[in-house]
Amino acid sequence: MTLLKPIRLSALALAGALTLAALPAAAAPFTFNFEFDNTDTGSVEPPIVGTGFLTFDDPGDGTFDFFSLTNRDLGFTFGADTWGLADLVTSAGTLVEISTTLDARSLVFTGNGNGPYLGSIDFQNPANPIYTVLTFGPSSAVGRYALGNFVLFGDYAASAVAQTPLPATLLLFAVGLAGLRLSRCRGRG
Repeated sequence: MTLLKPIRLSALALAGALTLAALPAAAAPFTFNFEFDNTDTGSVEPPIVGTGFLTFDDPGDGTFDFFSLTNRDLGFTFGADTWGLADLVTSAGTLVEISTTLDARSLVFTGNGNGPYLGSIDFQNPANPIYTVLTFGPSSAVGRYALGNFVLFGDYAASAVAQTPLPATLLLFAVGLAGLRLSRCRGRG
């Protein structure tokens, strides 16, 4: 009778883990890391002159209105110059295109170039010591950007940060615990 109780507990833990894994996953925050170069080649090449990130709840692949993305946060840095959400000066019409190719996700800003600096999405930070404006040009495949009055420009690439899905992690953890419990019970008997 004592052997059945641990087996029932292990089976219950496994059933719970399988139930959690079967639940539809809520949109999780997803991050794209940006790299900027100062070339006009159509691809990002060294030297990297700026970096950044954009995080939002993952809607999947497709084209989305930037302002409809939930839980947005972003930051871009070029040396001492920085831009964040508070520096956004484009009010509407910015599209974000997210695609997956060979298990790699990428993002570009697209749209009509209706920002105040004619970009798809424009930022202005008067406190920056060198460049106050960062604008992302309407683009496809590889993104284009410009700083200041197009003093520095080049290509950008935004690639997704890999994430482990939570339900799968819980399932692996629960199965491992159930296996440990079962092996301890068998070792005693």
